[in-house]
Amino acid sequence: MPGLDPDRVAEVIVAYETGDGGRKGKRGSGYLITDRTVLTAAHVVADAATIQLRFRADQEGAWSADGVVVFKAPHIDIAVVSLMDTPDLPPVPTVTFGRLVDADGELPCSMMGFPRFKLREDAPGSGSRFRDAHHQQGTISPWSNTRQKSLSIRVDAPAPDPDPEVSPWEAMSGAAVWSEGHLIGVVIEHHASEGLGRLTASRVDHWHEALSKAESAQLALFTGFPARREGLREVRVPAGRAGQREEAVRALLSAERTDSDVQPYRFLDADAPALERVYVHQRVVEHTEAAAPEPVPAEEILDRHRHVLIEGEAGAGKSTFTQRVARRGAETPGAREHAVRIPAVDLTHGAPLPVLLRDSVQRRLGGHLGTELPRDLFESGGDGDWLLLVDGLDEIVDTAARRRVISIVAANASGPYRWVVTTRFLPPHELAPLRDAGLASYALAPFDDSQLRELARRWLDGDSERAEAFLREVERSGLRQLVRTPLVAAITLSIFRRAPGAGLPTGRPGLYQECVRYLLSGRPGEEERRAGLLRAVAQAGGSRRLAEWLYGARIKLLTALAHNTLTADTPLLEEALRWIAQQADEATDFLHGWREVVTGLLSGAGLLLYERGSGELHWAHRSFAEYLAAHDTASRLPAGWPGAEPLRDELVRDALRGERQDFGVLAIACWAGRAGADAERLVGWLLWSSDDYDLFGKHRGPSIIVLDGDSSVPDDHAALAGRLLAEGVRVPDALTTSVLNRLLERAGSPWHAQEFCALIAAQPMRDAAYQALVTMADNDRLSITTRSGAVVALGRIFGFEAALAKAEGLLASRQIEHTTYASPNSGRVRSGPVSEGRIAAAYYLLALGSRIHGLVRRVLTDVSLPADDDLGRFLLGNCAVALGDTVSLLRLLDLSPDGDRLPDADDMRLLIQAGAYDTADSMTNALFTMVEDPPPTDSPLWRGEREYWLEDIVQALCAAAEAYLSAGRDEAAAAVARRLLGAPLPSDELNSTPYTVLVRTGVPEPALAALAPGKDGTSSPLWGPYWAEVARTLHGEGYVDEVRNATEARLARPIPLAEAVEIAKYLVWAGDPRGLEALLTIANHPDTDVSTALRAVQDLLDGEFHAAAVDTLIALSQRPVSGDTGLDIARLLAGAGAEDEAGRLALTLLLEAAASPHLPTRDLADLARMLERRGLYEVTEAVDGLRSLLDQPAEDEG
Repeated sequence: MPGLDPDRVAEVIVAYETGDGGRKGKRGSGYLITDRTVLTAAHVVADAATIQLRFRADQEGAWSADGVVVFKAPHIDIAVVSLMDTPDLPPVPTVTFGRLVDADGELPCSMMGFPRFKLREDAPGSGSRFRDAHHQQGTISPWSNTRQKSLSIRVDAPAPDPDPEVSPWEAMSGAAVWSEGHLIGVVIEHHASEGLGRLTASRVDHWHEALSKAESAQLALFTGFPARREGLREVRVPAGRAGQREEAVRALLSAERTDSDVQPYRFLDADAPALERVYVHQRVVEHTEAAAPEPVPAEEILDRHRHVLIEGEAGAGKSTFTQRVARRGAETPGAREHAVRIPAVDLTHGAPLPVLLRDSVQRRLGGHLGTELPRDLFESGGDGDWLLLVDGLDEIVDTAARRRVISIVAANASGPYRWVVTTRFLPPHELAPLRDAGLASYALAPFDDSQLRELARRWLDGDSERAEAFLREVERSGLRQLVRTPLVAAITLSIFRRAPGAGLPTGRPGLYQECVRYLLSGRPGEEERRAGLLRAVAQAGGSRRLAEWLYGARIKLLTALAHNTLTADTPLLEEALRWIAQQADEATDFLHGWREVVTGLLSGAGLLLYERGSGELHWAHRSFAEYLAAHDTASRLPAGWPGAEPLRDELVRDALRGERQDFGVLAIACWAGRAGADAERLVGWLLWSSDDYDLFGKHRGPSIIVLDGDSSVPDDHAALAGRLLAEGVRVPDALTTSVLNRLLERAGSPWHAQEFCALIAAQPMRDAAYQALVTMADNDRLSITTRSGAVVALGRIFGFEAALAKAEGLLASRQIEHTTYASPNSGRVRSGPVSEGRIAAAYYLLALGSRIHGLVRRVLTDVSLPADDDLGRFLLGNCAVALGDTVSLLRLLDLSPDGDRLPDADDMRLLIQAGAYDTADSMTNALFTMVEDPPPTDSPLWRGEREYWLEDIVQALCAAAEAYLSAGRDEAAAAVARRLLGAPLPSDELNSTPYTVLVRTGVPEPALAALAPGKDGTSSPLWGPYWAEVARTLHGEGYVDEVRNATEARLARPIPLAEAVEIAKYLVWAGDPRGLEALLTIANHPDTDVSTALRAVQDLLDGEFHAAAVDTLIALSQRPVSGDTGLDIARLLAGAGAEDEAGRLALTLLLEAAASPHLPTRDLADLARMLERRGLYEVTEAVDGLRSLLDQPAEDEG
């Protein structure tokens, strides 16, 4: 809380007319209560002809202004003076008003004014005098002056005035009285009979009963004085230190309970049921390397883990979950753990963590707290622990600030706090420091049919028939999948409650549009709100025309604020005032109480909520800002959008991939609702582009893995088509069916089965989607991996019973199955046959939850694995970990220090995940023994040549170190990392893991030493990608300056271009603008080989340098390139929308291949298809050359 600020203390200089036509002057004190008004005593400004207010007189920054009385209440002796002309000053922090909790004791207070005894001469004998400021500390006895209802303040007594008729305290009247940061009174009198050591003040907490409702409203308008007495903050007589802390915790938990009772979606419907009535227990799914996890009740994970990271899409209920946890914690009597919610953005300010936490809670709960929290409340060592519910990490727009918050949480994960962090889905690498610090990672699951039915019943007053009618209406409107998130469900239910027979809008844009329309013009009392705005503007001194314009401009203002929210972190009220000042055709700076008028306008619109504690505005839900910005973006798209080359359009690229994907999809969905929008053409183009996924899409981007014709890169075009239809975009049924069929094809990928099966289930043709999943599950020509994905989607969306029979069939399969395992977190891949198909089915079907555990356990115990079924052993090992069956895991792995099988990286991970630490420790020691004393050459442990054997050992030990770290065994992790760095290994065998593990266990020195160039000018011992990984880890752990220095030192020496690319990528990650510029420079440098240039340019295609990246690709295509590199360039060009250039390069490559065969026939076929896309298939030379090559044997196709 701001409390007393000396720069806001006013010297009030008044001139009044005497009866003989002359003028006299008097003085008093006051306080700048808002940026336009001063609070003072009424008798100071009584009968004033002129008023001058001076601030910081004769000091640097001094200023003054004339004033006029705009409010006066003589019976409690307070007045408000409005400043007429002021310099351009920044807005002042909001003043909070306090009420005393009467008790036996003394309350410290302070005040500052200009009493008579501070009169001074400028210089001896000059005759010129000035009044200096006096800062007085005092104490209040709350039970004094109960009849007069004023404050009696004991102060230091000044010397008596030479004139016995004059009080030395004269002109102290009007000074604001402060305690614990709150304004509790205004000095009004000095009673001579009480001596010089007592002052009397008008008592704030009696103003409500002394003022009429109209007077209270006026005072609120000009000062921010709470409209009700309950809005005053409690100010208590201080207890001892322990008592103070106990009292503060009690007040905090009471305020948290009150705040958590508020229905989070109350803005949608004034009659919305209370949260406790409608809350349906949410479920979460763990991000884990083990077998496919089951959804579990969200609140259970707090009993399983010390720290938790929860991700979810917009409106998934992340904030509602933290609200629920906070309420539950506040209701638990005698709990030693205190749960408080912390907006993530509050941790971006530069201050120690305990201060940030205290200020955040004080700001958010200030309206309910009624007391000032101790500054050291969140410091360690007090009674009880803190469960910190950090909400909205993704809402921090500045990525550098977001990383700072991540670093704060990660660095304090081993301290006295428990952390729950919520966020929308962010890139995995950005959240990696949280996972590495021990935060268990979960995602909120959407409502299934039973949860949605229960939610509807609760919202509709327990009426099951109305709930069924609602679900039928949802089905008719094609909204069934959209309403599976709490926010969209609440919006839809509120619309249905208001008009149950009127039907529901189509798609998410339609729902938001109807919701915004209702809030701005359809709610009861809207005409009264409009009339209230007109009165408030008039009282502030504005014209009716300004008021009418402001009311009519609400949607434009909200839209401007929406765009600002998505691009900056500036306070909404400041942005609103700036926008109004720019757009209004009359000046608003001089208007009295203008901030309060604008605050009332915006909070009254329903989409923004006013936070009394901080005086700030925030969105009722961030997704409304996204909708308004998306709708506005869509409205600005030109006719004929997206044109003949959609990939050239930034919005299309955003919707296909990247951090702005959700916004891009929503904006296109809004555009599809516009008159004249050709959604059919756009969706058709997406399908047409998807036709060439094999040609272009699966080869796009760095770190691609292609196995058995399948790619780790998803078909973005097919996925976008599915997302648009799921958002309610309407296209002809035939095209809808084509999209569904394409999603079915793509769901066959082990990498992407879960994503595409979920999209299938989200399609508007619910029955067709259900049947499609059933068909996939029954199709024995598909892999069991794909069929299992379909069964999991059936179970999660349509209920477990719909999936059970299909699951039983898959778990009975004994045929050899070729499957691919793709890690959901690390991107690790294993592919190959398993001896029985039910092994793969067991792994994937565990996602159905505990009801499938019995069937999976039967597979685990029944299967007899052949010795060479490594992949089957790995999958079943994951099942054993998921089921908590350590005995079966040890039986499967069959490891011992003197055994014939070398543990690999996956073995070590599984042992440590299962908690089999003794076995893991012994195997770790055995691996180090093999490095230090290699076995004889005829040992079965040898795998090929020594360098490959060493690589296996290093990978296994690195995996052990990381797994120990994830399991919270920091000492074991650090010990393995140290032994690795000291082991007799060739330098090229080590990767970044030992360094990053040590950093995360609090030992940064080896990593810092490895980053810097050698003293003799040699390069760092770390290869480029490893260097970048270590740099990112150190940066994320807070060693920003050290990494910056090492980076500058590295850049100061010659660097191979290939390594320069990795350093540039680190700079991009760190938010250094030099990174993107460096990548562009490297890609265009004449000495850069084409393959290195391609690595650099790929990172530019999805960012602000897209056009420059395409130009670079075109330039590269004109260099002499080999066939396979040329094909990569052609694919990138086509994928970036430069199809003409891609076709020209394809033709050149094909003609060269015809003259001198050097490409596999599969690549030649791809080149031919590129030409066909451009209508050049009839080019005689190309076709003849292609025919001659395709007639050759195809042994080179592999």
